[in-house]
Amino acid sequence: HSLLAVRMIGELRAHYAVTISIRDVFERTTVRSLAQYIDERRREDALRLEVALDLASSDDQELIEL
Repeated sequence: HSLLAVRMIGELRAHYAVTISIRDVFERTTVRSLAQYIDERRREDALRLEVALDLASSDDQELIEL
């Protein structure tokens, strides 16, 4: 089962740009719960990226004003 989980993790990473652990897979016993978890991770990743881009943009603007 572990080898199949590792293969699935690779496929999820390739198709959905999300990284999850083998533990994450085994802790979620249904496809629905795993899908919900992946959606949550993707939203969190998108929010972190948005914040980082905003911070970078603010820093760039400050440099321009100098």
